Amino acid sequence: MVSEKFWLGTGPQFSFNTSAKNEYDINLQAGDELDYFQESQLEWNTFDFGWAFELTYNLWDIRGGKGLNVNLRYTLGITDIIKDNPGDAVTNSVFQLSFSFPFIKDPE
Repeated sequence: MVSEKFWLGTGPQFSFNTSAKNEYDINLQAGDELDYFQESQLEWNTFDFGWAFELTYNLWDIRGGKGLNVNLRYTLGITDIIKDNPGDAVTNSVFQLSFSFPFIKDPE
């Protein structure tokens, strides 16, 4: 907690790939459509490791310090997500923006 309104956080993020597939919809010239589906689980690693950084700002206090929060989160991908990749590593890096409103009452 940096102040009453700002929070900072950082830490590891572990992710697991449970399924993967490729889907294509191809429109042909004669108006026909071709749907293509391929399981691609074997092409991807099932484990992904990253490091997350988070900033939270409390917009206003509604109930005892629990109000509307804005969260910014960036996760830096560290592990290569493609199996047997001979080239440069391909990683998952994600930027997220979220809003939260706690529904928990303060103990009285």
